[in-house]
Amino acid sequence: MQAPVTDLQGFIDGLGTTIIADVNSFVGELLPYSSRLGGAIMLIYVAHKIVISFLKPDERISPATLVRPVLTLGAIVLYEDLVNLLLITPVDIVSDMVKEAANSVSGAYQTNAQSAIEHIQSTGGIDGGGIFDILQVNPLLELIHLIIYFTSTVIVAYVLFRQLIMKTIYLLLGALVLPFSLIVGNEQTLSQWFFGFLSVLLWIPIIHLILFVISICNPTADIFDNPVFSIAVQIVMIFALLEVPKYAKMLVAGQGESSVGAAYATAKGAVTDGRSAYKAMRKMGGSSSKKKK
Repeated sequence: MQAPVTDLQGFIDGLGTTIIADVNSFVGELLPYSSRLGGAIMLIYVAHKIVISFLKPDERISPATLVRPVLTLGAIVLYEDLVNLLLITPVDIVSDMVKEAANSVSGAYQTNAQSAIEHIQSTGGIDGGGIFDILQVNPLLELIHLIIYFTSTVIVAYVLFRQLIMKTIYLLLGALVLPFSLIVGNEQTLSQWFFGFLSVLLWIPIIHLILFVISICNPTADIFDNPVFSIAVQIVMIFALLEVPKYAKMLVAGQGESSVGAAYATAKGAVTDGRSAYKAMRKMGGSSSKKKK
């Protein structure tokens, strides 16, 4: 019997607590060096501004020039507290909201979703049999079904483990991103790290949203009397879980234009170019007809 999603998430949460504790210890050792690196970059930055002010008297040094470096150095000192305050705590609140809403509508939705993903239809096949009666027609079909079943049992674990690894990497990178963001022309690094980290943290509430959808689209229901339909629903569920990172990026503007937005922009440009070409062709046709006359 496969472990339910709740046990799996509990195991990963426990593993994550141990890993994050070690990462926080490493970050605590790294932050003093980051502060020194940030201070050195800040001195170079201020010296750069002073040189420019001497060469170009019109460009005086504004007090606001020191605001961003000072705030960045302060963020390095308070790095762990700021990460908890601005990233982890808000996402935990969002996750609790999603779980409470899902439990109110469909109790034990996580267990129901796990059962739906691993369901094997035993009726509705040939002569009232199940999916195995259909698979006996061709060994390739049986192999495909085994792949689907194996994938469905590990897909949630894969997404949760990947989220844990990505969260760890972003937590480590933040201690280096802050000082490097002080480099002139590299200011966008900080915002990219922040929104990327936020996107990764949002995987958890997105997973619970998809599990809720899976629990209400249960292939074990009587409506799925055909085992082929049951397998089709399971395939859709697998691909939906694999798309968790993309759904999370839709919530974070800093991650760049979504694929939907990019497709829309491309289509809009194609339509505009098509209209321009059509108008040019009409003008050419009109001018040629006048010449013939």
